[in-house]
Amino acid sequence: MRRLLLSWVAVLCAGCVTAKDVAEPPPPPPPPLGASTARLSELEEVRARALSEGDAFTLEELLDESYRGFSWDGQRRTKAQAVQRLRVEGGHAETHFTLVSDELEPRLYGDFAVVMGRGNLEEMQLERRGFRQVRFTHVWIWRDGRWRMVAAHESLVPKSVKDEPLAPDRR
Repeated sequence: MRRLLLSWVAVLCAGCVTAKDVAEPPPPPPPPLGASTARLSELEEVRARALSEGDAFTLEELLDESYRGFSWDGQRRTKAQAVQRLRVEGGHAETHFTLVSDELEPRLYGDFAVVMGRGNLEEMQLERRGFRQVRFTHVWIWRDGRWRMVAAHESLVPKSVKDEPLAPDRR
């Protein structure tokens, strides 16, 4: 009788721990502040290069599935729309553009970060050349052991605005 009782207790206790509890270790925490801000600046440069080169694969890797963004011209895009747009427009031989991000200001808030900066876009289309600047805010989240962009907003800087760097924080 005692053996039967112990067997039932063992079966009941075994049901309390699921395979998921045992098989999935917790995700790693974000890297320390300095390493994270440097990595976020690097990822912003990788993103700018991917957009300039029409590299949809890299853009797809950087964007989270939940990504939503607003471009400088007011267009709202999901991850799928942003990647598809790059695949279509990135393949046009008659248009080429170069995007360089600068004045990057990454700010870390635990497992998410906000990066503000400026994008300098030079567009060459057949015989025409154009230049525009945008200010952007990108939101990144630490998920599955890496940083992924979840939101973006860009605002066109009018040519009449003298764009000066922001003063450093005085906290």
